[in-house]
Amino acid sequence: MNWGLFLNLAFGLCVLTEVAYIVRFFLRSRHIDLVIRALLVAGLCVLTVSVAFRWIDAGHPPFASMYESVVFFAWATSAAFVIMLFRGIPLGLGAPVTGIVILALGYASLLDDAISPLLPALRSNWLTVHVISYFIAYGVLAVSFVASAILLATGGKKRVESEPASDRHEDQLDTIAYRGVTVAFPLMTIGLITGAVWADRTWGRYWGWDPKENLSLVCWLVYAAYLHVRLVHGWRGKRAAVLAVVGFLFVLFTFLGLKYLPLAIESLHRYV
Repeated sequence: MNWGLFLNLAFGLCVLTEVAYIVRFFLRSRHIDLVIRALLVAGLCVLTVSVAFRWIDAGHPPFASMYESVVFFAWATSAAFVIMLFRGIPLGLGAPVTGIVILALGYASLLDDAISPLLPALRSNWLTVHVISYFIAYGVLAVSFVASAILLATGGKKRVESEPASDRHEDQLDTIAYRGVTVAFPLMTIGLITGAVWADRTWGRYWGWDPKENLSLVCWLVYAAYLHVRLVHGWRGKRAAVLAVVGFLFVLFTFLGLKYLPLAIESLHRYV
């Protein structure tokens, strides 16, 4: 099945979406908003077909290599935003979110896309649940990151969309970021637990202090701290946004930067 064709089509739709956002910046129109929504949904559908076809061709879940994982992250981010869009978040957030998807797909195009047999240690339902939980969490956290970054950049001086005057820009973005973390954090917890069970079934230990295990725990702790200071100490706005941004930077480093660490050369989680 030609998953590559659909992937290229999804990339093209993402680029068209960004062009539509540029037009929207200069010419606000209900028709342009409808076009953007249609492009976002179409891009997600085409990307979903590409991931599904890759899964069928490979005969295993499509996250056994760095290429597959980056594409799956792009899919998760796109899916998270489209779902959140239909639950009422501002359409304008889609411009930077789509930018993240474009960067991910562009980076994937530089990687080896060959389908390789799955290693025996990776043939586990525990691993499938572990990875899917994490990547859905990463997709949601990408949207949360965008909201937090915009909050820090604008400082609550204006609103994202035409909302009632009492709905401050900062409060709106803060709520979006918080809701994203409340969805992603349980998924990260599931990912940690199922990863530990998988490790025990595969290597006979729940935790081996592997560099990626350690970094994943740091990510979990950062977001646990975010929820703690927000719920217990009442942090809102910029202070909470800083933690959300730091947490996602740790996520990106854990996902993409691990292989550049000398101490991670022998990591069991290192992608090639």
